[in-house]
Amino acid sequence: MSTNHLPPPPPQHIPSSLLIIGSGVFGLTTALTLSTRHPQTPITIVDRHSLFPSSLSPDAASIDTSRILRADYADEVYASLAGEAIAKWAQGFGDVWWRCGMALVHNVDDHIHEYVEKSRENVTRLCGPDAVRSIDSVEDWKEIPGAGSQGGGVPVAGEWKGYLNRGSGWADAEEAMMVVLEQCRARPNLTMRSFVVKELIYDDTHKRVLGVRNEEEQEVCAELTILATGAWTGGLLDLSGRALSTGQTMAYLSLTPEEEARLRDMPVVLNLSTGWFTFPPRNGLLKIATHTLGYLNTQEITLGGKGKVEVVEVSVPRTSVTNPGEDVPQEAEEALRAGLRKLLPELADRPFSKTRICWYTDTPTSDFIIGHHPDIAGLFMATGGSGHAFKFLPVLGEKVADAIEGRLEKVLQNKWRWREGVVDIREAKGDGSRGRSVRKELAALLQSSL
Repeated sequence: MSTNHLPPPPPQHIPSSLLIIGSGVFGLTTALTLSTRHPQTPITIVDRHSLFPSSLSPDAASIDTSRILRADYADEVYASLAGEAIAKWAQGFGDVWWRCGMALVHNVDDHIHEYVEKSRENVTRLCGPDAVRSIDSVEDWKEIPGAGSQGGGVPVAGEWKGYLNRGSGWADAEEAMMVVLEQCRARPNLTMRSFVVKELIYDDTHKRVLGVRNEEEQEVCAELTILATGAWTGGLLDLSGRALSTGQTMAYLSLTPEEEARLRDMPVVLNLSTGWFTFPPRNGLLKIATHTLGYLNTQEITLGGKGKVEVVEVSVPRTSVTNPGEDVPQEAEEALRAGLRKLLPELADRPFSKTRICWYTDTPTSDFIIGHHPDIAGLFMATGGSGHAFKFLPVLGEKVADAIEGRLEKVLQNKWRWREGVVDIREAKGDGSRGRSVRKELAALLQSSL
């Protein structure tokens, strides 16, 4: 589904004023694209973080040391769109991303091998057969830089299989977001404010959103409000059955200069059976993480504005900002160390220098939610990243802007639409890339770890 042949979109009619809630990857890229396409339209972007706009929310999913850049999808549409995005990473973000390759693997005899094989077909089509090589044996692993070739573990000894895609890589997510932030700050029609949103403002019919309100009853209004609030979206709008905030665990290990030098040329490694993955080290740190169905933090909250209020149970982020000093659950630490024992056993028992829970906004199919709300005028949604949106940074704002302007490609309109039928999302498995895991309540696990 390549769109490389499309000319730059002509100016389209959009609302007279725009309000974007959230400064993550959806919010900032949308703000930059719209302010560039429509230089006479006043655009305001607000974020809950008190230091915004000089810096970004420290607990936002897109603010981190690293994110995978891959076209390795079983879904052909996402694979093609990711291929376009990676080409633009190469053009405009040369200092903050690295094409080191990625080993996409699975446990032998795991059902998820079908996802891996379909991904291989798609990247071979996109990148050519020379970009992809099989990992089927101990000998294959020993030829991979930084893994078996230089003293690391050899997990394929009957356990991990897959392929190496030389065209994939990773980015320093926070540095990339700061590049976009600086570009936004240079736009004369774009205003950025620190503003903790308490609720949406509705008109008397409760069928139109007018803007947002904070705890001090201050208001920011616009003709169109764009919710780009990631894992915090469920605290402003009822997403029951359509999206769910889930926590994913990660940890960082300090390395010696010699260890970092040995592992510097390794690829990203992602095991879809367990969700465990790691990156080449940088600045003395090695990051390991899991991409699973994640943890929940279910709370009872109040939704709605003045005149119409409802109480709902939703999962909301529990982060280093809301709960400083909190560690990951014991079972999560064990899962993180289990992956190290397979790939880098000499590091498996090293103390973590830092841990973190990163919050996704998962949808039942792992498709984003991008579009005008079908029942509430003046409200547009750009959320549901499902743990894989960041790689699309160079094209994401363009797609959101296209949707606002009514010119988004039909195939993406269908994928990213507001779903009319709701499901039991707590049991939904996403796009099939999360392996064998179940969602659990975080608070109970943290309490049992004390």
